[in-house]
Amino acid sequence: MNDEQTALPEPSDSPEPLSLPEAPEHPEASEVPKPPVQRSRAFRIAAAVLPVVLVLGVAGGGIAYSASTADKADKKAPTRSWGDDPRGPGKDPVTRSAEGRHDTDLSKMLLPATGEYRLGPDIGAYGNDAELTAKQAEAMLKAGGKGLSGTRRRDWNERVEKLGAKGQAMRSYANDSGDLVIEVQISRMTDKKAVRNAYTFRTELFKAMEVFEAGPKVEGHRNTANCFLPPKEKKSGLDEMMCTAYEGEFLISFDAYGVQPFPRKIVAALLKKQIDYVKSPGESV
Repeated sequence: MNDEQTALPEPSDSPEPLSLPEAPEHPEASEVPKPPVQRSRAFRIAAAVLPVVLVLGVAGGGIAYSASTADKADKKAPTRSWGDDPRGPGKDPVTRSAEGRHDTDLSKMLLPATGEYRLGPDIGAYGNDAELTAKQAEAMLKAGGKGLSGTRRRDWNERVEKLGAKGQAMRSYANDSGDLVIEVQISRMTDKKAVRNAYTFRTELFKAMEVFEAGPKVEGHRNTANCFLPPKEKKSGLDEMMCTAYEGEFLISFDAYGVQPFPRKIVAALLKKQIDYVKSPGESV
């Protein structure tokens, strides 16, 4: 299938791609070993169906990532409900390192890894808790145009530049029972309208594929968040859910995978917490 054959809509703005550029200067490497839970074949096949997988915008779910659940939990992490605000007194970024970095405005937008959740497996070469500069974020978005023909590639790059990427923060989480992993990416853009258009395009693309099942609605964000599930594979015993959302100038990728029965409603509730956390910085959710 090539660009001319696909019936998918032209992107109104570019979502986050799968390929990654050079690693950031200060990634916090994960010490988590390779765990047993891995992406199911159904998830990979669903992605392969897309000739424009780069615009599917499931980088948060990291189809290209070698992702798996963690075996080791950091027992030093404080026991609190997930989402308690880490933005209290103190400027030392390693003071609460088990929760994830919180030394920049963008990293503070990510939910801290607390309670029954800890930092999860690595996301590509970036570790499990990283931030991209504006230049790196734009390079990553442009890299998503790989495979497009000359004219479309130029159009893609122009759309990326119009987004005005300011940066991107990413973090992975794993629950203590080792059967659920969540990967979150939050991208900050200059153009709020472009963010909304990117969300709309990504959502419509999922629907157009007709192989994804609609996931649960996200309470309080029915018009700004959507989740989808790829075909199930009974043999693997695994399930995934890919979600996309936006809040103001922030585009959010929130993807989860784990063993069956998959806790889709729990994941949707966690996405609500993440959106609310971005919406009201400094408040516990």
